[in-house]
Amino acid sequence: MGASAAAFATGVALESPAWGAVVAPLAWSVALSRVCTGVHVPSDRRDRGVRAAP
Repeated sequence: MGASAAAFATGVALESPAWGAVVAPLAWSVALSRVCTGVHVPSDRRDRGVRAAP
């Protein structure tokens, strides 16, 4: 997911699980739209982790 959308959804879910269930699909759609428009590819996070490893 987009980092800020994921962070927001997580915070909401921790405070109110009912609202978290509403917000999580919206955050997921933000992440999916970024992949579909080519802003991110699914391997971005994996590759970033490999480069950051000592």
